Amino acid sequence: MGVIGTTVIAILHRAAPLACAAAGALATEYAGVLGIFMEGVITFSSFCIAFFALVWGSYWGGLGITVCVVPLCLFFVAVGTERMRANPFLTGIAVHFSAMGMSAFGASSMFARAAASAMQMDTAAHGVSFTHVSLAHTRVLPHSLWGTAVAFALVWVFHLYLYSTNVGINFMHSGEDALALQVRGTDAARYRMVSWAVAGVCAVCAGGLLVLRVGTYTPQMAAGRGWTALAIVFLARKRMMWCVPAAIFFSGIEHMCDVLQGTHVVPTGVLFALPYILSLVVFVCTPRTSPCRRGERRRSRLLFAYLQRVTCA
Repeated sequence: MGVIGTTVIAILHRAAPLACAAAGALATEYAGVLGIFMEGVITFSSFCIAFFALVWGSYWGGLGITVCVVPLCLFFVAVGTERMRANPFLTGIAVHFSAMGMSAFGASSMFARAAASAMQMDTAAHGVSFTHVSLAHTRVLPHSLWGTAVAFALVWVFHLYLYSTNVGINFMHSGEDALALQVRGTDAARYRMVSWAVAGVCAVCAGGLLVLRVGTYTPQMAAGRGWTALAIVFLARKRMMWCVPAAIFFSGIEHMCDVLQGTHVVPTGVLFALPYILSLVVFVCTPRTSPCRRGERRRSRLLFAYLQRVTCA
């Protein structure tokens, strides 16, 4: 395989977790509760997958437990947010910092007691500090290329579901057209709560791909991918399938930064900050647009046709 092929595969490996995270963030944006918590949940999901993989002895076991636990926890948080009429943005920030804190606590204490034999430790001034956990000995750790292909396929399936079913169309309009859904007899709050769980599943998939690609868990596993996923939502104009090329674009820039680090042409600090700078530029420069586009306007008109008659009457 040539240099170009190796580079393309490396970029696709990087883009798969971003595409999954962007799909989850876009789901929450459709529901009107942008998933500001994606960064923390991806980190926490990576930690849970690594921990349960060590305890269970299987990567798939760790992934299966995590994909059940994390979305369920987010769903309960969403239910509480709806019942208490709390600000979902503030709740999302709280979830982010809570997830980051639990990941750091688990990395420094749980692993140290439960899986000391599987860890690589560094001795610091205050004692032994956690560095990373190797998953090389766990059973059935497949090649990350399959995981990348499955990730893109899942994003495509999610896209088809949203654009081809009444539930998916309702989901996309549950944020900006919540009143129309309410008149139709559909509770938009249910879609808002479900969107948190969907974002949790996507975050677990992103975390699982990161663990699968690296083969270890590190406390900085997400490395800003949650924030980049939020930027991809607006760069993709809130269209699911545009999230994939947008993720590839950001991943290409990230890969270029890694290559430039060895040349010392650009300061390392600038290279580390470049993805965040691009995310900020996208946030500022991309206008907010409705998810309704030419391909779905026809279906939306059929779905809400009688609502126009009711409101006009």
